[in-house]
Amino acid sequence: MADNPQRRISFASVASEESTSSSSSGESVSGWLSDTSTITRNWFSVTQLKHVRNLDGSFPVWFHGVMSRDEAVRLLEDQAKGYFLLRVSDTEAKFILSIKAKEPPDQEVLHYRIRQTKNGNHLVWGESRAHRTILDLIQYYKSNHLSNWNGLLTEPLHAAEGLHA
Repeated sequence: MADNPQRRISFASVASEESTSSSSSGESVSGWLSDTSTITRNWFSVTQLKHVRNLDGSFPVWFHGVMSRDEAVRLLEDQAKGYFLLRVSDTEAKFILSIKAKEPPDQEVLHYRIRQTKNGNHLVWGESRAHRTILDLIQYYKSNHLSNWNGLLTEPLHAAEGLHA
């Protein structure tokens, strides 16, 4: 399927931007909270960038940046069972693991929120095992089942080349 890069934030540029999360004295809290894209960008660049980059500074091929649930379904629905991607939610500051759950023609795609614990580890909501990094979490579920899905992460759905610049 064709990729739609206009629906994504360029994380390479976000990583180099200065954080703008502090509010001025005249700015309303409700206005600041309603700007989800700025909140998400700041959350990602300030707290999460280091957790998703490879050692060489590139992004893993399965990382798709900010993406809606519908877009993830569109990209995964015709793939084989076990194809997956990691995205940043377009509605909240969270990583989401999206997985093709069944073989075609079934188009079911599952979406799992990833939570960061107080000590900085990552875990899939509803699961008990925490992982030091997002990379460790992805590796773990390539050989271990999620508690409510009888499948493994098999193939990453490759992101657009521009995301990895």
